[in-house]
Amino acid sequence: MQQPIIAVDLTPLLPGGANGGIKTYILECIPWLRRRFAGKTRFLFLTSSISHDEVRRSLCAPDDRLVCVNVNSPVQRWEFLGRGDQDFLWKNPPTDLLWRLSADLLYCPFGATTWHCPGVPTVSLVADLLHLDFPASLSEEERAHRHCYFTKMAADAEAFQCISDYGASRLAQAYGVGRDRLFRTYLVLGGRLRHTPSAAKDAGRPFFFYPANFWPHKNHPVLLAAYADYVAQAGDEAWDLVLTGADSPETRALLAQADTADLAGRLRYEGHVGPHRLEQLWACASALVFPSLHEGFGIPLVEAMAFGLPIICGRATCLGEVAGDAALFANPAEPSALSAAMLRMTRDDELRRELAATSAARLEFFDFGREMDALAGALQRQLQAGPSRPTIIGLEDGFVTNGQVLLHPGKTGWHKLSAIFGQPGIPTQMRLRCGHRIFGTWPMGEQEDLNVDANFLCNLEPVILDFLEADVRAPRPVAVACKRLSVRACGAPTSVNFQTCS
Repeated sequence: MQQPIIAVDLTPLLPGGANGGIKTYILECIPWLRRRFAGKTRFLFLTSSISHDEVRRSLCAPDDRLVCVNVNSPVQRWEFLGRGDQDFLWKNPPTDLLWRLSADLLYCPFGATTWHCPGVPTVSLVADLLHLDFPASLSEEERAHRHCYFTKMAADAEAFQCISDYGASRLAQAYGVGRDRLFRTYLVLGGRLRHTPSAAKDAGRPFFFYPANFWPHKNHPVLLAAYADYVAQAGDEAWDLVLTGADSPETRALLAQADTADLAGRLRYEGHVGPHRLEQLWACASALVFPSLHEGFGIPLVEAMAFGLPIICGRATCLGEVAGDAALFANPAEPSALSAAMLRMTRDDELRRELAATSAARLEFFDFGREMDALAGALQRQLQAGPSRPTIIGLEDGFVTNGQVLLHPGKTGWHKLSAIFGQPGIPTQMRLRCGHRIFGTWPMGEQEDLNVDANFLCNLEPVILDFLEADVRAPRPVAVACKRLSVRACGAPTSVNFQTCS
């Protein structure tokens, strides 16, 4: 029996640290899943050209497939290493790409279900709902884009991996996702750092540490204002502040504004750092200051716990859920509140000892293996169950096809299709098939609606409606309006109107 294939959509992956903590999670999660499913599954990675080589080097095993479906790099210098159809570029990939690649499950660790194919169960990771909960941090265009793909994701995915209870609650509330489709795995990292506190803390000056990309919700401007106020109050006893995160013009502009004589030698920015340097910084840090205004989880909180560090953070979104009683809470939107917390952390030795002890105890709530077991279990259930809900792709706004419609009624067996398609404007032929099996063809006149009533046998493959030019040697797809489309399992009393699922 052929091993099931899990497709992983890594097309949003970027070089360096631009993806934040999700990329680090993926680099640990996929190797763990491979060990868990050793000999039982294979992996298929969908990539973009900008990170294709990195995926091959970091994640691919000899029997995995690697398919580049998105050319977004101006320089293509791939070395395919003689892997043939195991490693290749697919230009203009079709809508039913996953079916053609024999995928049994699609895992979307970046959330968006771009390559969802009806008949292939989909599991999406939802990091946050930043576009709804902190809209000021995104452009209007980006907010609209995220809402669009969240709406599609809510219709496509069988299951959603949420990284906090807060995130699960918000997804259910905002997009009407049933609780039975949600499962939680905290975004714990297992092997990136050795989590060994070092005596090097005593070798240099104490410092607050904040590892975060300079995104608006990470709140660096308020932190820098609070830190300047803190230094003015603490004087010579003030701790330094060390920042890491992906470099950008916005980052450099913000740091240039904060580069004053009062902070000279105290404020240090190290850019995007690798695991070895990050481990050194954690081992030498005196406390984590985490003024983020919005988080889906907050990986640095757990890493600080692993190094036994006291924490300063707010309670917004999931931060209270993750930090528990292991943090000194302060309002991160108020520079004065944040500077007061930093000053108290500096001067109160007993508070630091208590928080460090509580931080280490809190770490027991976050176990990488336990969280990965929950993910592996969810993937296994979907592999065994197959598609459970009606899904459809290929209908644009106004219910116009792009020449092909893919659907799956959520059940296998014989079904009846009832549909009305509008006037195409040119002679057209509609073909109904499931996989490679054709169940009928219908001619469509230029100025006539087409009424279709047909039976078809649906298995785990998608049901495909093709609309092609008629009576030509190389027919091209034709856009056709869909006025009605419903499917009923033969013998079942209810039908599915796919216009509600598009």
